[in-house]
Amino acid sequence: MGAMTGAQVVVEALKRAGVEVVFALPGAQLDELFNAFYHAREHIRLIHPRHEQATAYMANGYALATGKLGVACVVPGPGLLNASAALATGFAQNAAVLCITGQIPTRFIGKGTGQLHEIKDQLNAVSGFTKFQGSITKPSEGPSVLAQAISLARSGRNRPVVVEIPPDTLQARADVDFGNFNPAPADPAPDAAAIAAAAALIAAAKF
Repeated sequence: MGAMTGAQVVVEALKRAGVEVVFALPGAQLDELFNAFYHAREHIRLIHPRHEQATAYMANGYALATGKLGVACVVPGPGLLNASAALATGFAQNAAVLCITGQIPTRFIGKGTGQLHEIKDQLNAVSGFTKFQGSITKPSEGPSVLAQAISLARSGRNRPVVVEIPPDTLQARADVDFGNFNPAPADPAPDAAAIAAAAALIAAAKF
């Protein structure tokens, strides 16, 4: 598609995945992403809750009620941790939710310099109750990371996934290729022999 910012890549990926609604809470690390959402307002409706936990719970409810992908967007660190209660609930509920979170600037990650909203290894912090955790470190990675995340959220046992993207990546501009973008679920074909065997057992059961 030519040169795009990381933020435009995220929004374009959501549009291509058929996302129509995003539950999102703004913050300093996400300014560029909200600019991109504004320019896509005719395609994606942005709903602005008042707390990150509500953001993710609304995405859960949307996913379970509609059968579509629920999308939440929160700031990093405390924002993601506020959303974690809802993500953990969605993990138990089999909710297909994509949580997009910010990060601190790339040059400070892992340095422990006390950046706003910095926590140590935030993806590891949510790994126990999310199905996939991914990072987008440059705009060109966006299509593949988001396609994988969305596909996994909706494949097999539906469960929440998390993707982080630093503010400098949201702002960076690069040539991006969506040619291989495929967020479709990747469910394996059913085992016909196993189904036939189960049916035979049920047909022969006395109780």
